[in-house]
Amino acid sequence: MSNFKVMIIDEHPIIRFGLRQLMNTDENFIIIAECCNSTEALPLAAQLQPDIIMIDTNLDGNKTFETMRSLRKRCTNSYLLVLSASAIKTDVYNAIDAGAQGYLLKSSELDMLFYSIKKASTGQHVFSEKIYQHLITRHQSNDPLSTLTRRECEILHEMAIGLKNKEISKLLFISEETVKVHIRNILKKLRVRSRLEASLIYLNSK
Repeated sequence: MSNFKVMIIDEHPIIRFGLRQLMNTDENFIIIAECCNSTEALPLAAQLQPDIIMIDTNLDGNKTFETMRSLRKRCTNSYLLVLSASAIKTDVYNAIDAGAQGYLLKSSELDMLFYSIKKASTGQHVFSEKIYQHLITRHQSNDPLSTLTRRECEILHEMAIGLKNKEISKLLFISEETVKVHIRNILKKLRVRSRLEASLIYLNSK
């Protein structure tokens, strides 16, 4: 087994530290870079061309998947491995659509996590069990939320717990008019006429 250059992209220092400690237990893995945002990560990844890029889904807010698509274009030979706390279907689907080749959960046991990373280094697709179940049923079931963007899912979640447009705009740092546009799109995609109907669909899917 040859040396594999690894890049870690995660907002949280403790996660980066833990991953570095884990990878350092095997001399075949070399951590060549760590970043906390896309501004740092994109030019560095293009320059270093890591063998494996480990990235969280919660990076720079809703720009995460744009970052993944850019990494896929700039680092065509890199293995894009998601390591996330999120098992939300839309995050999983968006990550795979953006070019991720593997998706592991941060809640994974360390032995299983490291075993999966080793498999990824050989080019194999690796997924946590819950992620795998989402993927194999993606086209077998009619998931009404699968057509929503991540931002639309965030807004729908806040709608479902009873927040008003003004409250949602403050929480997500977007204008109230932008919230209204997203809600109109949500109702159209879900083929419903009211916030209540949309909220019920969301709650029944969980």
